[in-house]
Amino acid sequence: MRDRLAILLLKKSDQGKDVINREENSIQQLAAHIAANPVVVSRILGELREAGLVESNRQEIVVLQPDKLANLVSLDLDQPELKPSKD
Repeated sequence: MRDRLAILLLKKSDQGKDVINREENSIQQLAAHIAANPVVVSRILGELREAGLVESNRQEIVVLQPDKLANLVSLDLDQPELKPSKD
């Protein structure tokens, strides 16, 4: 589940270049994107925050270290499938 959330955060933030708006991307919406329970997504987001990979509050999620987040799930940030989706 952590891998799927990491990939989704990288996509939605355009590999850390953009801030993820929580109004448009609530925990429930993020969970639905990766077929997860919102409680699990919230817990994983907290773990990523504690690790210093992301920063989040009620308004936004910021990917602070996209390279480390990608390494966490063994991804190459230059992969075309990590480009932000238009959904």
